[in-house]
Amino acid sequence: MRYEIVHSGGVQSFEADTVEAAITEFDYRGYAFHRINANRYQRAELQGQSMFATLIGPMWGGDRHGMTMRYETQQAYNHLSIEA
Repeated sequence: MRYEIVHSGGVQSFEADTVEAAITEFDYRGYAFHRINANRYQRAELQGQSMFATLIGPMWGGDRHGMTMRYETQQAYNHLSIEA
């Protein structure tokens, strides 16, 4: 699965085969694991994905590169959602 982190400097992306491997990759990039998403009202692809203390997400990033999970910093979210 592909993971994307959108921040003010652009987009970081990486591949991870498991949620645990993704958590390790996020930790390496300085993002602290918070919990597993258990919101049963969200699309099935988001359920069971990791959540991080300083990132908004997971969000569905589409399937243009295979299944993609997207996360955004607050600054990126504001720029893309509020100021756009």
